[in-house]
Amino acid sequence: MRHFLTHRLPGAERRFARDDFARIRVLYERWSPGFDWPDAEFERTREAYRMPGSLTAALGYYRFLSPRRTPGLRARIGVPTLIVGGLTDGVATREDFEGSRARFTGEVRVEMVPGGHFLHREHPEAFLGVLLDFLGPV
Repeated sequence: MRHFLTHRLPGAERRFARDDFARIRVLYERWSPGFDWPDAEFERTREAYRMPGSLTAALGYYRFLSPRRTPGLRARIGVPTLIVGGLTDGVATREDFEGSRARFTGEVRVEMVPGGHFLHREHPEAFLGVLLDFLGPV
């Protein structure tokens, strides 16, 4: 979880973009072990980060996280919620997801499927299966 700190530090954009965004592949390999990321997809992702403002926006997510819970973040969530995690996620575990149940007043369903942190890209069929099952007939 050190990325929550390193992505907030001054110069994060420069470090992330170093060696033509080689860090992206490193993160994918760490967070989704075993994911065979096709070179063409890696190149599309790299191109997206090259767009002006894109990398700053992506890192902004980490910069604006606060260790203190604001009033809005203290409110519990009352709608039915599906949490989908990857069995080999290098960032979050089932225990992390299960531990978040106290944040909800409504139904919470935790589903673990094959894949890592980017499970929706690694195993889209498995992800879609649990999502459609959760949504039911629409």
